[in-house]
Amino acid sequence: MSYNVKVIIPTVGLAGMLVALLACSGDDDDASTNVDPRCVQLCTIKEPSRPDAYDICSEQSARTCRSTCAARLTGTSGACSQCLLDKAYFGAYEPGASCSGRSTECGGGTQCTLTGSGGKCSYCENDPSRRDACIREAHPRRTIDCTAHYEPVSACASFCS
Repeated sequence: MSYNVKVIIPTVGLAGMLVALLACSGDDDDASTNVDPRCVQLCTIKEPSRPDAYDICSEQSARTCRSTCAARLTGTSGACSQCLLDKAYFGAYEPGASCSGRSTECGGGTQCTLTGSGGKCSYCENDPSRRDACIREAHPRRTIDCTAHYEPVSACASFCS
């Protein structure tokens, strides 16, 4: 969040202006402010296994995740809050390849196919350079909106009564 700061009184001096500027430069979306540490941990953006491929969650979706998680825990404690976060997940899905049996195109080796947002491509299982190129082609790096997934609240009824 940004603020426009106008200094009207010139006698404040440089130190006074610096204090005023620093006081107005806080970030209301700071993950560490008033958020349960378990929500911060759950909603941390995880870097995909490859720096040049696969989807990554947006900063906004991580903020939304922290808010949703905090709301989920409001008024709970102990075993109830733990149950509400059990099996929770936040992150982008990193798909694997579909590999078929022996292929003449692969000299009798196994052929694998990837399908993703960038399209579909195939490679021979024993060709790592083609596999890497295929991953980048089928799953180009994108920043996406992610949603946290939780077990139903009803699963925690015995802990949250």
